[in-house]
Amino acid sequence: HDLGVLGLLRLDSFVFEGREAVNWTKAALTEEQLKLIPDKPVVLLEDRGTTLVHGSLTDPVWEYIVSAETAAKSFDRLTTPLGFFGHTHLPMIYYTAVSGDRPRELKPVPGERIFLSELGERWLVNPGSVGQPRDRDSRACYLVLDDERMVIIYHRCDYHLEKSSKKIITAGLPGSLADRLALGI
Repeated sequence: HDLGVLGLLRLDSFVFEGREAVNWTKAALTEEQLKLIPDKPVVLLEDRGTTLVHGSLTDPVWEYIVSAETAAKSFDRLTTPLGFFGHTHLPMIYYTAVSGDRPRELKPVPGERIFLSELGERWLVNPGSVGQPRDRDSRACYLVLDDERMVIIYHRCDYHLEKSSKKIITAGLPGSLADRLALGI
């Protein structure tokens, strides 16, 4: 959606609701705010040993990492020990002990400390979603990373679903975007 807002993706590549959200966002943001949106689908934070990508490292914009098989393709391209991805909105950790190993997956439990070094040497991590969780849990999902000890803790918290839904409707966006918040889909 960010690339659509910047005009770097054709809007006909989005579903109806996505197009409407992109158009609304373009109209709502100032030029100064637009400059804050990264125009690259992959961001390397080499000084922190971290890669950020929306989808996957094989297709940063559109591919979903939903299995060990799709994670393996991204691990083949991961140049840092740690990668964060989104797109699915599902909290998940994929990890390998050494390069070339078949990735394993861990579905995180909120509040549980996850020591990444105990899992392996390389990790692809999805933090979940604050604004539109899709794992049938309507609460916001996020994680906190202690990058010195390589510890992650996932968190869930309630937010004002009704108020958020009303804002979506008031903005003139499709009602399905509001409806899905309460369902967590």
